[in-house]
Amino acid sequence: MLEFLLRMEAVNFSVFFDDTSDVSTIRGGGLLLLDAPNALDSIAGLTKVYTGASTALFRFFAENSAAAEVMRDLAENKLHEGPRVGATIMVDVTQLPDENSFKAARDRLVALNRWRQLQTPALVYPETNDTGGIDELDDKRPGVETYMAAPREADQAHGRPMVLSQTTLARRKYGIEKKHHFYDGRRWDHPSASTEFPFHPGQYVANLEEMAEYEDAAPRDLNGKLAYIYLDGNKFGSVARACETADEAGRWSDCVQSNQDSFLNWLLRVRAGAGPQTPWHWSGTSQVNVGGEVPKDRAFRIETLLWGGDEIVLVVPAWCGWWVLGSFFANYGRLPWKLGGDPPRTHFIAGNSYKL
Repeated sequence: MLEFLLRMEAVNFSVFFDDTSDVSTIRGGGLLLLDAPNALDSIAGLTKVYTGASTALFRFFAENSAAAEVMRDLAENKLHEGPRVGATIMVDVTQLPDENSFKAARDRLVALNRWRQLQTPALVYPETNDTGGIDELDDKRPGVETYMAAPREADQAHGRPMVLSQTTLARRKYGIEKKHHFYDGRRWDHPSASTEFPFHPGQYVANLEEMAEYEDAAPRDLNGKLAYIYLDGNKFGSVARACETADEAGRWSDCVQSNQDSFLNWLLRVRAGAGPQTPWHWSGTSQVNVGGEVPKDRAFRIETLLWGGDEIVLVVPAWCGWWVLGSFFANYGRLPWKLGGDPPRTHFIAGNSYKL
């Protein structure tokens, strides 16, 4: 039996992530790509080496190159099932002769992914429909009336059915359903974690108005405004490419992701304060698009649109922007890890030669 590496990478984000301004759809597209490697868990024989926001590396054994291509086809089909049918995810395999060849094999896979991407059209022409409707969130794809309710107006009992394409419907539905699951997945109780305010039970603002509006915002002209925070690791890709073995690459991936998850766990433990509504939290009655109202007590004002790998996109109230950004740099690499109780890491563990 021969050993092989399999690398997947999501590409062409403009047709799956950046094609709409609807927050739930953007969140859904981002989470679908973040969760994509988990779709391969059901394939026997694949062992995960590391995962990132849009990439993942696996190893497996096969009798020959032809059998390895069968595994590649199986993984590619699996990654494009269900709500990810509109995504563009590259999958390639190459043989791993021995551990000393890991870096060269991984570099070859990156080149193969790029070559496959160059041969993959970014524009896919979907089937037409009989209604002539156009997806009202991306203004491009053919759409049909769906059960998905649009945000309701103040004088409406519930939102009207939206005209969406199947791709947008799947992303928006996933973004709404998985929002709480994403935050719950970053929860853990560590002895040194703050006990002033336990991890939030799952209440988050439902729309951008609840996030942005605060009459006592300081400065006052930030009321109703948002802060869009984009974080990109400093040469993290260079560190990843320098990893000589699969074990080292896996430890690097855990180092980056665990530090990020630790920060989000910390951020969702910040004490709300004595009042029912404070800058970081919102309390009130939230209207549900399908009808009815839901009371919320100290719901967090945060949207996470991109997470994992070396890139993060957070949306928070404008008056919290500098506080969130400063808290990230003050805490990243200095918080307890979820994995194995490891100590905080401000440098990569390979010789501690690179500061995060």
